[in-house]
This record gives sequence, C-alpha cells and structure tokens, in this order.
Amino acid sequence: MAIKRTGSEVDRRRPGNVCLWRDDLAAVVHTLTEVATDIRMSASDFTFDHVDDLAEVKADRFDMAELSAKKAEFT
Repeated sequence: MAIKRTGSEVDRRRPGNVCLWRDDLAAVVHTLTEVATDIRMSASDFTFDHVDDLAEVKADRFDMAELSAKKAEFT
C-alpha cells in the first residue's frame, strides 16, 4: 500500500504573541538560507529583503510578521 499525504505541507499554526529580536530573526533567516530559497519577510505594512532593513522602520513593535521561503531543489 502506498502512503499519501492528505493534509497540507504548509504549517499554518498561529503561535499567539511572540517577542523576537532582530538578531534572533537574522539567525532564523540564516538557518533558512541553508535549506531554502526565495526568502520573503514582511512586518505590518512593510516588506523587506534583509533583516537589517528593519532598522530603517520607526516602529518598536509590529502587529503581524510573516516569514516565508521556498524549499531548495537539490540536484
């Protein structure tokens, strides 16, 4: 019998409120770059390419943040 995945591979759990410092986010992104490509980051109404871009935003907190990446294809 073959095994099939019946659920989505995307984990959409909502962790509630999370406090994450910029250097911690940089470590998460760095780790992601080892196994993923096309990393996208957004926070509230802002999108950015690099974690250091957050320093330009004049906000202490963000209501919402999202980090997404595509799985790297290895040949």
